[in-house]
Amino acid sequence: WVSPWVRSCALYALKEEGGQDGIEVAKAFVDDGEPLIRETALWVTGERKRVRHPSDTEFDEQAEESPMLLTIERVLVLKSVKLFEAVPEEVLAALAAVMEERECRAGEAVYEKGGTGRSMYIIAEGEVRVHDGDRTFVTLGEREFFGELTTLDPAPHSANVSTNVATRLLVLDREGLYELMSDHPEVLREIIHELCGRLRRK
Repeated sequence: WVSPWVRSCALYALKEEGGQDGIEVAKAFVDDGEPLIRETALWVTGERKRVRHPSDTEFDEQAEESPMLLTIERVLVLKSVKLFEAVPEEVLAALAAVMEERECRAGEAVYEKGGTGRSMYIIAEGEVRVHDGDRTFVTLGEREFFGELTTLDPAPHSANVSTNVATRLLVLDREGLYELMSDHPEVLREIIHELCGRLRRK
């Protein structure tokens, strides 16, 4: 009766607190039918290299360790973003499992003015600037988001976005955002609130 999210959180805590006993406990869950539980258990036991994506049903024993965040770590990032703080963790876990993760070098363009987009971006680590040439409109840091306007209205980007430092982004596409907003209208309210705040700061 305990949800997959709660069981995964318990396994996640074993990594820091359980020592060898925690590893032995986690081994019982490496073949669990729930992808979230299986992924977390593999990380606790040190078999993280087998995880390519939480929805995988087969694992490559020879694969290099994935640099990607665990699904549970993505949820922790999302939960710390005001936009998602009222959304239940179980819902965020399903969302996090299908989000793309993108790593960018310092000075790399995330997208360019005039281009089309269908995704919004959450900054898990790092910093970006929204700019037009050398003119910087705003600098955004960890747990902030951008690109939400073109996700709601598929018009060309009105500015460039580039990274200031090495940056890890979580990418939510339009369909995922729309589905989330249909069940949790508070997400749309927070987006509107953020957009209004940015307009006032211009």
